[in-house]
Amino acid sequence: MSRKIAYCTIGSASDLSRIEVLEESLESYNHNAELHILLTEYPDICKDIYKKTGRTLYSPQDIGCSDWLQMAFCYDMIEYSHALKPFFIEKLIQDGYESVFYLNPDIEILCSLGQVESLIPIFDIVLTPSLCVPLADENKTPRFEDIILVGQCSIDYIGVSSSQDARGLLKWWQDVCIEKRFFFHDHWYYVDHLGAEVLSSLVEKVYVLSDHSYNMSYWNNYQQKIEYEGGKWITESGELKLFHFSGFSKDEFTQVSLYQDRIHGYSSSDLYTLVSQYLEKLNKAQWSVFVETPYSFARYSNGETISQEDRKLFSLMNTIERREISNPFENRDFIKSIFEVNGSHQAGKLFFKMKSLLLNVNLCYEKYFSENVLLNQYINTSRYKGFTTANKYALRYLIRKIYGERALKLKVKR
Repeated sequence: MSRKIAYCTIGSASDLSRIEVLEESLESYNHNAELHILLTEYPDICKDIYKKTGRTLYSPQDIGCSDWLQMAFCYDMIEYSHALKPFFIEKLIQDGYESVFYLNPDIEILCSLGQVESLIPIFDIVLTPSLCVPLADENKTPRFEDIILVGQCSIDYIGVSSSQDARGLLKWWQDVCIEKRFFFHDHWYYVDHLGAEVLSSLVEKVYVLSDHSYNMSYWNNYQQKIEYEGGKWITESGELKLFHFSGFSKDEFTQVSLYQDRIHGYSSSDLYTLVSQYLEKLNKAQWSVFVETPYSFARYSNGETISQEDRKLFSLMNTIERREISNPFENRDFIKSIFEVNGSHQAGKLFFKMKSLLLNVNLCYEKYFSENVLLNQYINTSRYKGFTTANKYALRYLIRKIYGERALKLKVKR
């Protein structure tokens, strides 16, 4: 009896042409393969696209993530698609699949994946490294530092079993994804790749598939020559299984990826054939009609664009506080009443640190003051007198209530 294996991908409506190419290539080389698609759009948008295409689609509401709406507000389009990954994988496992393989929407399958399918359930997870041989810096991009930033163990292509250990790992991964799926250019966070760096040490049965033919992209293509022979793509490691077109641009397709300057698809090269064929498939895809579909989580319900500053400041609230705002997209005025107090990101950080302090102290000293009254006073003082004054008043109040009036009169001698 054959094992139940599921493939899945996540993307916005504008990614649907890429997803169509992924699905057709997967089915071409892997008979009976089943691709499950999660669209990072409002449920109503997903239903509308289903009516137009007849294709079953998951919405963020369908995968058992209770924080899906708050996360949609916290994260931008790229961050959000990565943050939902462990929830979607667990959903498919709960539906009875024994093995789940995630593939990024901008991947094209070029050969059978039977070998990697056989690794699960022998192993709990299967990871593919970005580099399988040392990187020569050569003053080009990507640099070694860039690889470390985005993660050596890529989870743009990952296999997960239905074992108890793997499920426990997914729960941990979900908790991390609720809070830390940001992409900071000057920080070590790169969406869910941060968590990927420790996945290999959190379960016992891990297989790192150190083979460029399973994870070829701009970050390692220059290390291995590819050739088109007899209708097959061949690398030094054997037949090429997939190519990840990360950073692919229709307008600059010969550059292969906008994120690098190490390789180029010159017109006489096999690499040019690969990228030009991919471009042709994207242009011919029936779902290319959705390419210009605007991201439905990009605006408040009144149509106003949500700024990155709003998203960042909202994310500074802890999970419990964010859950109190059941639909942040419909609470523009409330969110602005908090976030437009001083207009600076650092001010927002100070605000939420003080707010958290007030809440914690209130739990210990309920008899002294009402939480709502104190917080409202703090918010109003912040709005009209600034954070410095609000923080000074709040600290004086806390010291007086906790330590007594005499504490304010003490002078520290050095």
